[in-house]
Amino acid sequence: MLAQYVDVWNKFDFSNAVTVAREIMSAFLTGGVQEVHLIHSRFINMAIQRPKMVQLLPIKPAEAEAKPGPAPSISSSRPWSSFLEYLLPKYINVLVYHGFLENSASEYAARMTAMDNAQSNCKEMINTLSLIMNKARQAAITRELMDIVGGAEALKG
Repeated sequence: MLAQYVDVWNKFDFSNAVTVAREIMSAFLTGGVQEVHLIHSRFINMAIQRPKMVQLLPIKPAEAEAKPGPAPSISSSRPWSSFLEYLLPKYINVLVYHGFLENSASEYAARMTAMDNAQSNCKEMINTLSLIMNKARQAAITRELMDIVGGAEALKG
């Protein structure tokens, strides 16, 4: 069973991502899990955040673009296996950290939008209640003036 991490989505700390990534890679390599998916909010803009699911493990390579001509070759003094052993964990770390950051950006955008809507609703409510209060005050003043005028007319007559 994987450990539960509390509040890792709200901290911009790469070490949290490394810790989570290391545990999921270990669970995958030992056969504890067959696939690992990361689900987070994808920040599109201030008003739109969508859920996104990314398969972390096993890594599915992007389809190679069909280009005419010979395939480019990469020469390295290190064997490919040691190169991948070094690079793939870093790739998973960055994917997990990217999910953390996207999720935080989405949450802050949603909070800002909610607070902006609440502020607009408060201003509208204040304007509506001010109008109602002013009408009630105007009606009270009109009644008092009518009482004064009615009393003056009664004294005349």
